[in-house]
Amino acid sequence: RRKYFAMPPMGLEEARRQLDLIDHDFYLFREKESDQLQVIYRRNHGGYGVIQARECPPGPPWLIKPKSSPTYPPGLIRRSSTPC
Repeated sequence: RRKYFAMPPMGLEEARRQLDLIDHDFYLFREKESDQLQVIYRRNHGGYGVIQARECPPGPPWLIKPKSSPTYPPGLIRRSSTPC
């Protein structure tokens, strides 16, 4: 089964509100500042998390310098297991 829907760009807080409205565990949205697809999800022990795609340059990941992390509203957590 497939679903198709419009994805107007929105901020993280609006995506969180949409997640609460649809009453699902996650919500895929287009972030308005980067115009990239991101996923906001409910964490098992409360709060929210965000999954972001990242472009990886060619070469070993240990040569990549981590970028500074964006600031998220209280209750949101972003995790990254590798630099790329």
